[in-house]
Amino acid sequence: WAAGIVPVAGALGGYLTGSNTGAGAVSMPLATALVPAGEARLAVIAAAVVAGSLLTAVSPVRVTMGQVLIKATTPETGQAMRALWPWFALVVGLTTAIALAAAQLA
Repeated sequence: WAAGIVPVAGALGGYLTGSNTGAGAVSMPLATALVPAGEARLAVIAAAVVAGSLLTAVSPVRVTMGQVLIKATTPETGQAMRALWPWFALVVGLTTAIALAAAQLA
């Protein structure tokens, strides 16, 4: 199950940094430590970067940048975030599936 942590860490890295580079930076050291070398490690790292990339859409960094660029009011930002909840739920579900698959690969 240790390999299943790697995509979740990648998703958190993407969410917190707003970048799939952040997803890789958080997940690659974990993958190196937790997953044996070979194709399984590459698949787990790819899963982590994909999960991180998906969560960049709702990253606080990106939401704030978008709010500032369009000069959105707080109620408008709240409305946009409520509209993104289905996406967020979908990404959390996909990340869970990716983590389970990664755990089975390793």
